[in-house]
Amino acid sequence: MDPPVSFPLILPMAIQIDRQARTLSLSVRDLCEESRSKGSLNLSPLATARLELGRAAHHAYQEERQADDPAYRREQSVRFVTEVESYAVTIQGRMDGLYQDEHGWVVEEIKSVLQLEDPIDPARVPFEYLLQLDLYLYLWSQIAETGQVRGCLVLLTPDGEGRGVLERPLRAEETAAFVHRQIRALITAEEVRHSRLDERLVWGERLSFPFPARRVHQDEMVQEIEAALAGGQNLLISASTGIGKTAAALYASLRYALQHGLGVFFLTSKTTQQRIVAQTVQRWFREIRDSDEAGERPPFRGLVLRSKEKMCANDVVFCHPRRCDFANDYYSKVRQSNLLSTLPAAGWLSPDQVYQQAVVHQLCPFELSLDLLGEMDLIVCDYNYVYDPRVCLRQLLDDSRRRFIVIVDEAHNLYPRAREYYSPELDVEAVARLRAQLSGDFSDAPSHSFIPDLMAFLESLETSFAEVIELHPEIEESGQCIVQLDRSIFDEHEEALGRLMQEYLVSRRNPAGSDNEDRILAVFYQVAAFCAGLELSGEEFVHLGTTIPGRKLKVLCLDPSRQLGRQHQRFHSVIAMSATLAPTDFYRDVLGFDRSTRCVNLPSPFPSQNRKIVVIPEVSTSYKGRGRHLRRIAQIIEEIVALRTGNYLAFFPSFAFLSEVAAFLTPDSYCLLIQEPKMTDRVRENLLQRLAGSSGSHLVLAVQGGIFAEGVDYPGELAIGAIIVGPGLPKVDFETELARHYFEQRLSRGFEYAYLYPGMNRVIQSAGRIIRSEMDRGVIALLDKRFAQENYARLFPRDWYDSSPVDLVAQDYLAELTEFWREGQKQTFG
Repeated sequence: MDPPVSFPLILPMAIQIDRQARTLSLSVRDLCEESRSKGSLNLSPLATARLELGRAAHHAYQEERQADDPAYRREQSVRFVTEVESYAVTIQGRMDGLYQDEHGWVVEEIKSVLQLEDPIDPARVPFEYLLQLDLYLYLWSQIAETGQVRGCLVLLTPDGEGRGVLERPLRAEETAAFVHRQIRALITAEEVRHSRLDERLVWGERLSFPFPARRVHQDEMVQEIEAALAGGQNLLISASTGIGKTAAALYASLRYALQHGLGVFFLTSKTTQQRIVAQTVQRWFREIRDSDEAGERPPFRGLVLRSKEKMCANDVVFCHPRRCDFANDYYSKVRQSNLLSTLPAAGWLSPDQVYQQAVVHQLCPFELSLDLLGEMDLIVCDYNYVYDPRVCLRQLLDDSRRRFIVIVDEAHNLYPRAREYYSPELDVEAVARLRAQLSGDFSDAPSHSFIPDLMAFLESLETSFAEVIELHPEIEESGQCIVQLDRSIFDEHEEALGRLMQEYLVSRRNPAGSDNEDRILAVFYQVAAFCAGLELSGEEFVHLGTTIPGRKLKVLCLDPSRQLGRQHQRFHSVIAMSATLAPTDFYRDVLGFDRSTRCVNLPSPFPSQNRKIVVIPEVSTSYKGRGRHLRRIAQIIEEIVALRTGNYLAFFPSFAFLSEVAAFLTPDSYCLLIQEPKMTDRVRENLLQRLAGSSGSHLVLAVQGGIFAEGVDYPGELAIGAIIVGPGLPKVDFETELARHYFEQRLSRGFEYAYLYPGMNRVIQSAGRIIRSEMDRGVIALLDKRFAQENYARLFPRDWYDSSPVDLVAQDYLAELTEFWREGQKQTFG
């Protein structure tokens, strides 16, 4: 066999190694990061703020030095070329400051510190600060070809007022030995990783489908994805429940990714969908392990990235070494543990596996997960980590040398989620509460001297809100309205926030944090996010003021398509899939795909005779009319449940409607189970276990679009009927009406885009819970007269009916459902 193609190795940070060309390029910062063997995590929001303020002090110092000495060079670039083990090695960087005096060259490294000691104790200076200065001293001595070089570590407080200087001599031999040692280690690591690239290519060719046989239409789906990937194109797939979208998308994408040096993101909106991916991959690994092709190493590496809050092993999510033992001394512990090498060798990593190993070694589980991402071929995570600008994996996504295929599961959910990403709020009530708390009690405040300025800032925010409301008297009647914001005022607030954060950092004396500190930071970052949101412009953004139920200002994104489209451009291909992405024009528009993007529609692979769908138009579920029909809706539900013993799901447009109907139910012959708002994973699993482990009939009342309506399988007898009470149209409120007006003006389809299409998607998703395999039999009842109307019925999947949606309207639903179950018994016993 010909040797496989060699891809340049992609390592963390900016390190680039090309084995064939025998070249290696890296930065001074990379050398420092690669050598990092001690230090603690400090990922609190305060640390981020301090970094930003440190940059400001850094720049102010450089400007002052340059004004005093025109020969002073700021941000001096260096480029040093050497050879190590036949590799041409290029080391690049930028020195903070460079100048000459009567003794020779002086290299400055500028860093910010919260507190400045006098005199400075070199033993207490962070190791990486001194290492970075040593490296620049060595590189400049080689470039300038002189030994007359010394260094100055300039330490600044965030306000720029406190300054200290630590002189550092040139350590040429010691630093040269360090550089060569680190580079040899990188070259050795490259050889190991290059072997894995070769293995990826081989596995890309021979990776088999994760199941013994493919379902109807699965082959077609695989071929469509392969064609899109080969052309570097995006693809929308509307595939009925039961086709096996997860397996098809993983198989096609991973094969291509392994052959072409790409990574794969599999994005979900719910953890239940992540479990389906995990089950598919685990089955894959078992099949490979049991086959003759199984070797010592797995075919690919994958990880499920769980949220920081759910992975936190501390008593509170506060990533500071004085508040968290798992953050303290993180870097030395992670190197000593060797987990960054041993864990990826397992192939597939669940969050629980990462968590358990992290806790054993007293490491932050979430940070360990992030550190492992660079080794992963497949990353399974929430939409947030790719599309939310506040929490996305920017370091991974911004690396232009590493490209990804993105699979968006249940892609219809990306539209409302993306609108939230670009709709920051400023909660004026939270501002007022913080001001009241601090004015009443200074005992827990970081510093008494800081309080007056903070109070003045909070008061100015409340005053700005009051001024906005005064200009819009109509808000008193409606409680919400579009407002005109004076951007210059909020620019001033943003500048004041920066100064206040600087004062806070200087005055703060409790790095371990406090309750008041948490509240202060929450308000600080809410204000910063809101001001950043004001920078977004376009007709799809409007600004709102609210007084009921609370005082808020909001940047409302009506249409996230432009923002999503920009993000899509980062990737090799985006494969968006769902049980329904119809109408395709709607989803292409709101998900940020252009009109040339191919859309594929795949019908159900299962026999149509295994399901019975009936439309029952005798009731109304509209908000105005449903009160008269609550008792009848409850009666119809119980009549359907009584026809055959088993588990049934009744899906409602809202929790309020669900509760109104529940009051009329009489669960004598069945067990009633009700979804509650904000159900925990454990409570949800307990409910599903009751369905699986109990005899008799159960009726689950749940909401459309919720945790029981999407991303959950009910195979076999786990659920034999879905009763869908009304189209799940979004609630008529001020914001949805703004979206309707926006899409009406832009596309002349306001009601459809704002209400009808999202609502009917929820209906079809809910209906898809019942038939999940060739052997499943079940009934689907649609309760509402609107389901018989043409503009609603035309959105039913084409495989639901023979010739027309009218075929589904029941003349006698009890007789039709009874006959369906009777026919099923004949097939079973006859």
